[in-house]
Amino acid sequence: MNLRASTLLLLSFLASAISASKAEPSEHELPCRVRAWVRAPDLVPGEIIEGDARIKLDGDCPEVESYALGLRLKEASRSRTRISPETSPGQGGWSFADQQPMPLGEVWDWHNEVRLAFEAKVPLAAREPNGHGSRGSIQEFALLVPYTNYPPGVNSHSSIEPHKENSVRTESFYEYFAEIHWANGTRQEVLAGITAFQPLIPAETSGENTVKITFKESRQFSVEPFPDDPLRSTYTADIQFADISQVVQGSKVNASVTIFRTGYNNRTDEPLCVNLIHSGQHNWPEPTGPVIGGKHLGQIAKQLGAASRSPSQSEGAGRSCRPVDFPKQDHCWECDGVLDVTASNPVWVPLYIDTMSPVDFSAAYRNYVGRVTAVLFVTADPSEPMESHERRMYINPNGHTDDEYEWISWTKQREVQCRYLSGNVSLPLWSHSSLGPGVTQPPIHYLSPEARAPVFVDSAMVSKLRDMTVEERDAMAPVPNPHVSVIPKDEVDNTSYEARSIIYVGETWAKKVLPKLRERSQGQG
Repeated sequence: MNLRASTLLLLSFLASAISASKAEPSEHELPCRVRAWVRAPDLVPGEIIEGDARIKLDGDCPEVESYALGLRLKEASRSRTRISPETSPGQGGWSFADQQPMPLGEVWDWHNEVRLAFEAKVPLAAREPNGHGSRGSIQEFALLVPYTNYPPGVNSHSSIEPHKENSVRTESFYEYFAEIHWANGTRQEVLAGITAFQPLIPAETSGENTVKITFKESRQFSVEPFPDDPLRSTYTADIQFADISQVVQGSKVNASVTIFRTGYNNRTDEPLCVNLIHSGQHNWPEPTGPVIGGKHLGQIAKQLGAASRSPSQSEGAGRSCRPVDFPKQDHCWECDGVLDVTASNPVWVPLYIDTMSPVDFSAAYRNYVGRVTAVLFVTADPSEPMESHERRMYINPNGHTDDEYEWISWTKQREVQCRYLSGNVSLPLWSHSSLGPGVTQPPIHYLSPEARAPVFVDSAMVSKLRDMTVEERDAMAPVPNPHVSVIPKDEVDNTSYEARSIIYVGETWAKKVLPKLRERSQGQG
C-alpha cells in the first residue's frame, strides 16, 4: 500500500470516529428527565406516618432553585346525561356505513368535576444521593394524620353503560408528588406514587344478625341468553351470624347457612355445596345511575382486597365450599309433581375477610358498602334445556349414523351438568381492631366542618408528637379547604390514572423498608 492510499485510509477512519462521537451525545446533552418516588405506610387516623422521598434528575436539566414534597386527596366525577336520542345503527356511537365515530357531544351532556379535599407540602433539601451521578434529593419526612376519617384508598370505578340515560365514572386517589422550582422561574410537578387511607370505623351494632339472599343464575361470562325453564327450581338462603360486630378486616367469621329450595318435588336438581365471599361494592348517590363493575389499578390490588376479585378468584372460595344436606323425606306418590318448599340442614360456612377490604364509608361522590356473596353449586335436572355451550358437546341424532359414533368426540347421552348460582346482600364491615384499641369515639368524618387535614411535621419531633394526646396533635393540623373545579367540556380530562403506571407507595414500603426496620428492632432487642 503506497503512502497516498494509507493517508486516505487514515483520514476515512478519523472521519468515521468523529461522526460516531457526534451521534452519541453526552449525558448532559440528553433531555431533562425528572422522576420521584416515595416509600411510606398507609395513612391512619391519629397517627404519625414516617417515610422517605427521592427526586432524581437525569440529563440536561436547568439549575434547581428548590424541591418540595406534597400529598393531596383528589376526588373526581365524570357524569353524562342523554340529551337527544341516539340515532346510530349500532347504538354505540358508530356509523356502520363508513365506520366513523359519531360526535358524542350531540348525544350526551358531560359534566367533569374534580374535588381537591386537601393538599400539604414540605420543602426538601437538595442533597445529592451518595453513589449516584444524577442530581436530586433523598430525604426522610413525617406526616401528622389528624383524628379524621378520610375515604379508603380505592381508585377508579365506573357505572357508564352504553344505553343508560344517566351514568357516572368516579375516581379518588391520594397522591404524593414532587415539586421542582427551576432557577429560570418555571415550575414542574411529578407524581411520586399513590397511597391509601385506612379509616377507623368501630362496630355500631353487635349480637346475632340474619341476612337473606336470593340466588340467581350467574351470567357473567355468557354472551348468549340462558334458555327459559319455568319449571326450574329457585333457591334462597338465610345466613346467620352469631355476632355481627366480629365482621372486621382480616377476620374469619363462621356463619350458619340454611338453603331453601322452591320447586316441583319430582325434579332431581340438587344443591352440592355453598360458600361465602366478602367483597366491596360502590354505590353512587342519585341520580348518577346504576352500579356496574369498573377497572381497578393493579398497583392497589392489595388495598382493594376482596373488592377486586370475582367470586371464583377469592382466596376463600375454594376452601370454604361446604356440602349442603337436605333431610331425607319419604316419597309421596300421591303428591308427585307438586310445588314444594324444602329447607336444608344448617351448615357452618366460614367467611374470610381480607385485611385490606374497604370498610363502609360515605364519600363525596360515592359510598363504600360491604357485601357478602353466597355461591351455590347445583346439579341440573336432566330435563332442563341445554345451554348453548353445552349443546355443542353432544351430537345431533340426525347428523351421524350409528357406525360413526366410535369415531367422533361427541356423545349421545347428556352428562349431569352443574349450575352456578350466586346472590349478595349488604353486610357492614368494621375496621381491624389493631387500628384503634380502646377507642370509644370514632374519628371525625372528613366532610364535617370539624375535620382536620394531614400536615407535614419535623421528623425530629416524631417522638414528642407521639407522646401528645390526639386532641393536642389535632390542634396542630389545619382545617381543610376543599376546592371543586369544573373541567370545561372541550378540554381533555387528564384526571384518570387508568392508563398510567403508578407505584403504590405502601407496597414499596412493606417490601423495601419494613424488613430493615424489623432487623434493626431485633438487633436492638
